[in-house]
Amino acid sequence: MRKLPSSYKIGAIGLLAILAITIVPFDGETYSDEGKLYGLLTLVQYDENSNEVFSQSTHNRLVDQGETFLLGATFNEVAGAAPADNTQIGSICIKGGGAIDAGSEVETAVLFESDNTITEPNCIVDVDNVDITSTQGTAVIGPLTFNEPTHIGNGETILGIGICQGNGGTTPFTGCDTTGQILFAIVDTADITLASAETVQITYTFDITSIND
Repeated sequence: MRKLPSSYKIGAIGLLAILAITIVPFDGETYSDEGKLYGLLTLVQYDENSNEVFSQSTHNRLVDQGETFLLGATFNEVAGAAPADNTQIGSICIKGGGAIDAGSEVETAVLFESDNTITEPNCIVDVDNVDITSTQGTAVIGPLTFNEPTHIGNGETILGIGICQGNGGTTPFTGCDTTGQILFAIVDTADITLASAETVQITYTFDITSIND
Protein backbone atom coordinates (compact mmCIF):
# COMPACT_ATOMS: atom_id res chain seq x y z
CA MET A 1 0.00 0.00 0.00
CA ARG A 2 1.35 3.45 -0.90
CA LYS A 3 2.13 5.60 2.13
CA LEU A 4 0.53 9.02 2.40
CA PRO A 5 2.86 12.03 2.46
CA SER A 6 3.44 13.53 5.90
CA SER A 7 1.43 16.63 4.96
CA TYR A 8 -1.60 14.46 4.31
CA LYS A 9 -1.18 12.74 7.69
CA ILE A 10 -1.06 16.09 9.49
CA GLY A 11 -4.11 17.26 7.56
CA ALA A 12 -6.00 14.11 8.48
CA ILE A 13 -5.15 14.53 12.16
CA GLY A 14 -6.38 18.12 12.00
CA LEU A 15 -9.68 17.04 10.47
CA LEU A 16 -10.13 14.40 13.18
CA ALA A 17 -9.55 17.03 15.84
CA ILE A 18 -12.16 19.32 14.28
CA LEU A 19 -14.58 16.39 14.05
CA ALA A 20 -14.05 15.55 17.72
CA ILE A 21 -14.82 19.14 18.72
CA THR A 22 -18.04 19.11 16.76
CA ILE A 23 -19.14 15.79 18.26
CA VAL A 24 -18.33 16.50 21.92
CA PRO A 25 -20.78 19.00 23.48
CA PHE A 26 -19.11 22.22 24.59
CA ASP A 27 -20.55 24.61 27.12
CA GLY A 28 -18.86 27.96 26.81
CA GLU A 29 -20.06 28.94 30.30
CA THR A 30 -18.45 25.97 32.04
CA TYR A 31 -15.01 26.32 33.60
CA SER A 32 -13.28 23.15 34.76
CA ASP A 33 -11.25 25.04 37.39
CA GLU A 34 -14.17 26.89 38.94
CA GLY A 35 -15.19 26.12 42.50
CA LYS A 36 -12.17 24.09 43.55
CA LEU A 37 -11.88 23.73 47.31
CA TYR A 38 -8.75 22.50 49.00
CA GLY A 39 -6.63 22.58 52.12
CA LEU A 40 -2.86 22.85 51.90
CA LEU A 41 -0.41 22.02 54.66
CA THR A 42 3.12 23.43 54.74
CA LEU A 43 5.61 21.79 57.09
CA VAL A 44 9.17 23.00 57.73
CA GLN A 45 11.64 21.20 60.00
CA TYR A 46 14.50 23.10 61.70
CA ASP A 47 17.52 21.77 63.56
CA GLU A 48 18.65 23.00 66.99
CA ASN A 49 20.39 25.95 65.33
CA SER A 50 17.22 27.02 63.49
CA ASN A 51 18.59 25.88 60.13
CA GLU A 52 15.97 24.50 57.75
CA VAL A 53 16.57 20.81 57.10
CA PHE A 54 13.33 19.72 55.41
CA SER A 55 10.13 21.22 53.98
CA GLN A 56 6.97 19.83 52.40
CA SER A 57 3.66 21.14 51.06
CA THR A 58 0.80 18.69 50.59
CA HIS A 59 -2.98 18.66 50.28
CA ASN A 60 -5.40 17.38 52.91
CA ARG A 61 -8.31 14.99 53.07
CA LEU A 62 -11.42 16.77 54.34
CA VAL A 63 -13.13 14.14 56.49
CA ASP A 64 -16.86 13.60 57.00
CA GLN A 65 -16.82 15.26 60.43
CA GLY A 66 -15.21 18.33 58.88
CA GLU A 67 -17.69 18.51 56.01
CA THR A 68 -20.65 18.31 58.38
CA PHE A 69 -19.15 20.96 60.66
CA LEU A 70 -18.45 23.29 57.74
CA LEU A 71 -21.95 22.99 56.32
CA GLY A 72 -23.61 23.30 59.72
CA ALA A 73 -21.63 26.40 60.66
CA THR A 74 -22.52 28.05 57.37
CA PHE A 75 -26.10 26.99 56.70
CA ASN A 76 -27.72 25.77 59.93
CA GLU A 77 -30.62 28.06 60.85
CA VAL A 78 -31.42 26.49 64.22
CA ALA A 79 -31.03 29.06 66.98
CA GLY A 80 -27.71 28.69 68.74
CA ALA A 81 -26.49 25.99 66.35
CA ALA A 82 -23.59 27.99 64.96
CA PRO A 83 -20.35 27.10 66.75
CA ALA A 84 -19.03 29.45 69.40
CA ASP A 85 -15.65 31.06 68.84
CA ASN A 86 -13.95 28.76 71.31
CA THR A 87 -15.08 25.62 69.47
CA GLN A 88 -14.33 26.68 65.91
CA ILE A 89 -11.58 25.04 63.87
CA GLY A 90 -8.33 26.56 65.04
CA SER A 91 -5.69 24.02 66.06
CA ILE A 92 -3.11 21.73 64.50
CA CYS A 93 -2.29 18.34 66.05
CA ILE A 94 0.66 16.07 65.28
CA LYS A 95 0.43 12.29 65.25
CA GLY A 96 2.90 9.47 65.77
CA GLY A 97 2.34 5.71 65.88
CA GLY A 98 -0.47 4.45 63.65
CA ALA A 99 -0.41 5.61 60.05
CA ILE A 100 -2.95 8.06 58.63
CA ASP A 101 -5.21 6.84 55.85
CA ALA A 102 -5.28 10.01 53.76
CA GLY A 103 -7.72 8.43 51.32
CA SER A 104 -10.39 7.86 53.95
CA GLU A 105 -13.14 10.31 54.83
CA VAL A 106 -14.33 8.36 57.87
CA GLU A 107 -11.38 9.26 60.13
CA THR A 108 -12.59 10.93 63.33
CA ALA A 109 -10.86 12.68 66.20
CA VAL A 110 -11.19 9.53 68.30
CA LEU A 111 -9.68 7.33 65.57
CA PHE A 112 -6.93 9.88 64.95
CA GLU A 113 -5.83 9.75 68.58
CA SER A 114 -6.57 6.09 69.30
CA ASP A 115 -3.13 4.87 68.14
CA ASN A 116 -1.20 8.11 68.59
CA THR A 117 2.07 7.34 70.39
CA ILE A 118 2.90 10.98 71.15
CA THR A 119 2.14 11.49 74.84
CA GLU A 120 3.20 15.13 75.08
CA PRO A 121 0.65 17.94 74.41
CA ASN A 122 0.46 17.33 70.67
CA CYS A 123 -1.98 20.10 69.67
CA ILE A 124 -1.43 23.85 69.38
CA VAL A 125 -4.17 26.48 69.05
CA ASP A 126 -3.72 29.50 66.81
CA VAL A 127 -4.32 31.98 69.65
CA ASP A 128 -3.84 34.94 67.29
CA ASN A 129 -7.07 33.80 65.59
CA VAL A 130 -7.35 32.05 62.25
CA ASP A 131 -6.60 34.54 59.47
CA ILE A 132 -9.63 34.82 57.17
CA THR A 133 -9.06 38.39 55.93
CA SER A 134 -5.53 38.69 54.51
CA THR A 135 -6.48 36.73 51.39
CA GLN A 136 -10.10 36.67 50.29
CA GLY A 137 -11.58 33.17 50.37
CA THR A 138 -8.88 31.54 52.48
CA ALA A 139 -8.45 30.61 56.14
CA VAL A 140 -4.92 30.20 57.49
CA ILE A 141 -3.98 28.46 60.74
CA GLY A 142 -0.43 29.19 61.82
CA PRO A 143 2.40 29.07 61.32
CA LEU A 144 2.53 27.10 64.56
CA THR A 145 5.82 25.74 65.94
CA PHE A 146 6.09 22.30 67.52
CA ASN A 147 9.28 21.57 69.42
CA GLU A 148 11.12 18.81 71.19
CA PRO A 149 10.58 18.26 74.12
CA THR A 150 7.37 20.28 74.71
CA HIS A 151 5.16 18.77 72.00
CA ILE A 152 7.00 15.58 71.04
CA GLY A 153 9.64 13.37 72.64
CA ASN A 154 13.26 13.06 71.54
CA GLY A 155 13.52 10.69 68.58
CA GLU A 156 9.77 10.40 68.08
CA THR A 157 8.38 10.58 64.56
CA ILE A 158 5.51 12.67 63.18
CA LEU A 159 3.52 10.60 60.68
CA GLY A 160 0.67 12.97 59.96
CA ILE A 161 -1.31 16.04 60.91
CA GLY A 162 -4.85 16.64 62.11
CA ILE A 163 -6.75 19.94 61.85
CA CYS A 164 -9.02 20.26 64.87
CA GLN A 165 -11.18 22.55 66.98
CA GLY A 166 -9.55 25.19 69.13
CA ASN A 167 -10.22 23.70 72.58
CA GLY A 168 -11.40 27.00 73.99
CA GLY A 169 -8.05 28.64 73.33
CA THR A 170 -6.20 26.43 75.83
CA THR A 171 -2.81 25.63 74.31
CA PRO A 172 -0.98 23.39 74.02
CA PHE A 173 -3.34 20.52 74.77
CA THR A 174 -3.23 16.75 74.46
CA GLY A 175 -5.51 14.99 71.99
CA CYS A 176 -7.67 16.24 69.15
CA ASP A 177 -10.50 14.24 70.76
CA THR A 178 -10.37 16.25 74.01
CA THR A 179 -13.87 17.07 75.33
CA GLY A 180 -15.55 15.56 72.29
CA GLN A 181 -13.84 17.73 69.70
CA ILE A 182 -14.11 16.99 65.99
CA LEU A 183 -11.42 16.38 63.40
CA PHE A 184 -11.77 18.70 60.39
CA ALA A 185 -9.10 17.36 58.04
CA ILE A 186 -6.08 15.06 57.94
CA VAL A 187 -2.77 15.23 56.11
CA ASP A 188 -0.44 12.28 55.54
CA THR A 189 2.95 13.99 55.68
CA ALA A 190 6.47 12.75 55.20
CA ASP A 191 7.80 11.08 58.35
CA ILE A 192 9.55 13.72 60.47
CA THR A 193 11.74 12.63 63.41
CA LEU A 194 12.74 15.37 65.83
CA ALA A 195 16.04 15.18 67.68
CA SER A 196 16.87 17.20 70.77
CA ALA A 197 15.82 20.88 70.52
CA GLU A 198 14.62 20.53 66.92
CA THR A 199 11.36 22.15 65.79
CA VAL A 200 8.80 21.83 63.02
CA GLN A 201 6.71 24.79 61.83
CA ILE A 202 3.29 23.98 60.35
CA THR A 203 0.85 26.16 58.42
CA TYR A 204 -2.58 25.04 57.20
CA THR A 205 -4.45 26.94 54.48
CA PHE A 206 -8.08 26.19 53.55
CA ASP A 207 -9.05 27.74 50.22
CA ILE A 208 -12.59 28.21 48.87
CA THR A 209 -11.64 30.97 46.42
CA SER A 210 -13.71 31.01 43.22
CA ILE A 211 -12.52 32.26 39.86
CA ASN A 212 -12.93 36.00 39.42
CA ASP A 213 -13.20 37.04 35.78
